[in-house]
Amino acid sequence: MSKRGVAVLGLALTCAQASAAVYTVGPGGSHATPQAAVDAAFANPGPDEVRLREGPLSASILIAGNLQGNDLSLSGGWDAAYASNAGQATTLDAGGSVAVLRASLSGGNLQLSKLRLLGGAAASQPAGLSLALSGFATALVGEVEVANGAVTGGSAGCIGLDARDDSQLYLYDSAVHDCSNGSAGPGGATAAGLKALAQGRAAIVIDSLQAHHNLAQASTQAGGAGVSLTASQQAGLVLRASRIHANTASAPGVFGAGLAVSLSGSASATLARLEIHDNLAPLAGSGTAQAGLTAADSSMLRMHSSLLRDGPQRGLTASTSSAEARVHLHNLSIVQHAERGFAVFGPTGGQTLHNSIVQDNGLPTALPAGAGDHNLGDDLGLANAVFVGAGDFRLAPGSPGIDAGTASVPLGLAFTDLIGEAREQGLAVDIGAYERPAPLFLSGFE
Repeated sequence: MSKRGVAVLGLALTCAQASAAVYTVGPGGSHATPQAAVDAAFANPGPDEVRLREGPLSASILIAGNLQGNDLSLSGGWDAAYASNAGQATTLDAGGSVAVLRASLSGGNLQLSKLRLLGGAAASQPAGLSLALSGFATALVGEVEVANGAVTGGSAGCIGLDARDDSQLYLYDSAVHDCSNGSAGPGGATAAGLKALAQGRAAIVIDSLQAHHNLAQASTQAGGAGVSLTASQQAGLVLRASRIHANTASAPGVFGAGLAVSLSGSASATLARLEIHDNLAPLAGSGTAQAGLTAADSSMLRMHSSLLRDGPQRGLTASTSSAEARVHLHNLSIVQHAERGFAVFGPTGGQTLHNSIVQDNGLPTALPAGAGDHNLGDDLGLANAVFVGAGDFRLAPGSPGIDAGTASVPLGLAFTDLIGEAREQGLAVDIGAYERPAPLFLSGFE
C-alpha cells in the first residue's frame, strides 16, 4: 500500500491483512476464477482479501454493491504458496470482448494492486479499469498497468475514474498506454488513456501516472488523448509526478492533445510535476495545444513545476470563462513547440504566469498586462534562460533564471521542483521547472 495515498486522502481502509478472510485464485488456489473469489468475498461479512497468482489469466471482474463493513482487497503477483506478492503483476486479459475490471461502489473501501489489465473492449464505457464511486466509498489503486484496450461508439478512457458525493479515489504508480477510443463516425472523443470525473464533494488524486501512445479519434472534436480531467460543484482533482507523451487526438478540432482539464462550479485542481511532450493533433488547426486548461464559474486551477516540450503545435492553452474563475501557473518550462508556447483567453486577471520560461517556440506569446512577472524567454520578449544542454532543460551555471524568481505567487510557492528537489534553494527560488541545487557554502568559506 502507498503511504502517500493514505496521507493525501486520509483513507482509513480497514482491509487489515491479519483479520481478513483470504481467497486465492490460480493453481492450488481456493477458487478457479477471480470472479468466483470476489463473489465469495461479498457473501462473507467483514473484510476480505483476494490474492491472484502471478502470471496470465483469461478473465474479467465485476465488483458492484456496498462494501460498508465488508471491505475488499484484490491484488496480484502472488507466489505458489500465496504467501508473498513480490513477483510480477498478475495479467487479466479480456480477449477483446468485454471490459477487464469494473467496480461500482456506493460505500466501503476497495484496494486494487499489482495488476495488468489487457485486451479490454467496451462501447461508450472504460475498457480496461472502471471505478465508479458514490456515497462515502473510497478506493486505493496502485501498480496497475492498463493497455491494448478499445472503446467504441463513445467517449471514455481505457481507465475511467468517476467519483461522486463524498467519495475519494487515489491512483498511484500506474500506466495506461496503447489504448484507443472513438471512431471516424459522428461525434467527439476524449481521453483514450485516462478519463476522470469528480462531482459533489468528491476527491480524485492521481500520482505517478504514465500515459502514452493512446489514440482518441472523432469526426468533430477530440482532446485529452492521454488524460482528461473534469471536476464540478465542490470536487477536487490532483494530478502530479506524471508523464503524458506521444498521445494522438485525431479530429478537426482538438482541446489539449495530450492533457485536457475542465473545471466548473467551485471545483479545484492542482497539476504538479508533469512532463508533457510529443502529443499530436495531426488533423487540427494551428491553435491546438499539447495541454488545454479551462476554468468556469468560481473554479480554481493551479499548475506548477512542470515541463512542456517538443510539440508540433502549441504548448499550453489556459482559459477562463467567468470573472471569478482562475488559472494560476508558476515554475513552468515551455520550450521547443512549433507554434506558440503559451496562450491565454478570458477576462483580464483570470490567468497568471510566474517564475516560468517560455522560449525557443515558433511564435511569440503575448501576456496581458499584470498577468505575471519573474519570467524568462524570448517568446515573452525577455532574456533567455541558459540550459545545461540539448534536451536538458535544467538551468546551467550562470543562467539568469537562478535565484531570480519570486515566492509571492498566487496560492503559494510549491515545495518541490519537477524532479522532487526542494524549492527555493539558494537566495531565492529559480525560474522554470527545475531548481538548481544551492552551493554547499553560501558564505564564501570553503
